[in-house]
Amino acid sequence: MLTKCMGRKSIVTVTGAGQHWVATAAACAKLGLDCTIFMGNIDIERQSSNILLMKYLGSGSNTLGLFHEFIRDENVRLIGVEAAGNGIGTRKHSATLAKGQVGVYHGTMSYLLQDDEGQIIESHSIGVRLEYPGVSPELSFLKDIGRAEFYTITYEEALQGIFLALEAAHALPYLEKLCPTLAIGTKVVVNCSG
Repeated sequence: MLTKCMGRKSIVTVTGAGQHWVATAAACAKLGLDCTIFMGNIDIERQSSNILLMKYLGSGSNTLGLFHEFIRDENVRLIGVEAAGNGIGTRKHSATLAKGQVGVYHGTMSYLLQDDEGQIIESHSIGVRLEYPGVSPELSFLKDIGRAEFYTITYEEALQGIFLALEAAHALPYLEKLCPTLAIGTKVVVNCSG
């Protein structure tokens, strides 16, 4: 809708797993916009059903989709939970906001997993859509202004309890840490995709 309001005619983007970009392709089809989506070869093989949906529809993130509704309401805490993989003390995690540093990757400035020389470090997660060394500029901005908080959960913690999409499964075990710190009667909304 923003693209349409700006008078633009097309969207060009990149994806890993493709689920969010199926929605982008659908929105572009609905609004009559050209949509070009770039995706890596390995991801294309792993996510063939999403590729098919995108093609049928003409060629941000779950977190941001949920946060969007509450950003202006300062009474609502925005909490993101990242994939700590084997632990953020190891190199096998995708905790970009917890362990990353600001840099530029794929043309955007955001938090990235990188070494001391600014070289990108490979991310690791059991959730396909979490295997990316960066994060959206919008989430980086929300962290920088202190509007959103970000924490981590290991893959072992994520696999306990309700089984849903692995990406969203990281949020549920964090509730055991969060809820004891909240006032009685506090409402909690959890984004459970998949």
